[in-house]
Amino acid sequence: MSPVINDQYRKQAILFAVTNHFVHAMIETDAQVVAQQLLQQFAFNLSALGMIYDEVGILLHNHPTIKVQYVRRTANNVAHVMASNSKQFSSETFYFSVLSFLQTT
Repeated sequence: MSPVINDQYRKQAILFAVTNHFVHAMIETDAQVVAQQLLQQFAFNLSALGMIYDEVGILLHNHPTIKVQYVRRTANNVAHVMASNSKQFSSETFYFSVLSFLQTT
């Protein structure tokens, strides 16, 4: 999947948390560079994805209870299982309870 699509998904996750008034939310990523870019909220970003990083940085600044955290890929088995199973969906899907395929993870 392209970096632009991945970063758009991260942005959508943050917008979802904001729109639904989540008091606290943790957005985890196994992309360490992405986590570092998002934590540099006020550094002007000239990369190809800079505009997305800047928008997300503003969202995070305005909603300090929403955090982005780097998690090693090997420690993030649940996210990997969810991503693998998400290929069957044709639209965005949000989960509010533990799904059956995750209960054995």
